[in-house]
Amino acid sequence: MIPLFFPFVVVINYTKQKYLTDQLIYTLELVTFFLFVPTILYGFTLLEIVKTAQLFGLNVNFLFYDAYTIWVIMGLISYFLIQRIKKFYSFQWRRILLSAALLIFSTVFVITAYRFILFYVTIKSI
Repeated sequence: MIPLFFPFVVVINYTKQKYLTDQLIYTLELVTFFLFVPTILYGFTLLEIVKTAQLFGLNVNFLFYDAYTIWVIMGLISYFLIQRIKKFYSFQWRRILLSAALLIFSTVFVITAYRFILFYVTIKSI
């Protein structure tokens, strides 16, 4: 995903003060966060919440529904992007919010392209 996401990061957060290697490391950090927190860490946390609620006789399985999880995941990603852009690039707030929004939209494209590439490679290997 890093080669797919890197051009978006460079174009959206263009500045003459950062080298491409710095931007590549920043992209690596973003992709690592995208892969770890929303998928692994959030899933385990949600599972523990449901198990704990079941001990008290509560049924909170609705928390697994996409209508609820998408907002939590988007909130986590938005918060992380805003904090990272603020710290790494030192942009003004309007630019930070615009960059974060554009990176979120580009993430949807990157994930779709990544899934298509995985599907294509899998079909070709059969």
